[in-house]
Amino acid sequence: MRFRYPDLSEELDTDQFLFMWLTNVFYHEEEKLFSGTFFEVPEEIQKWHQVGQRLGFEHDDVFDWVINDNGKVKAIFTIRVNRSRLKTDTEKLEFDEYIGISEYESIM
Repeated sequence: MRFRYPDLSEELDTDQFLFMWLTNVFYHEEEKLFSGTFFEVPEEIQKWHQVGQRLGFEHDDVFDWVINDNGKVKAIFTIRVNRSRLKTDTEKLEFDEYIGISEYESIM
C-alpha cells in the first residue's frame, strides 16, 4: 500500500509517500472495502499506525499484491525487486525468512 507521510509532506510542501505491506487482507463486501494488518511500521509513521493494527482501504490504494500459500508466493513484484538488490545468498535467505517466503512462483 501507499501511505502519505504527513510530516515530510508538510515540510516539503508536496505529498511524500511510504510503501508498505499489510497482511491478513480481507474484502468486506458490504462496505466494499479491504482491510489488512500491519506486521511492521516504519518509525516515520508510528505515531499514526502500530504493528497489529487493522486498517481499512479501497482497491485504488493497492500498489502491489501477493498470495502466500504456506510460504509459496505468487506475484509480489516489488518484493522481488528489493530481494534482487541483496548481495549475498545469506541476506536473501534472512529476508525470505523474515517475510515468510519459502518459494517464489514463476511470474511467467
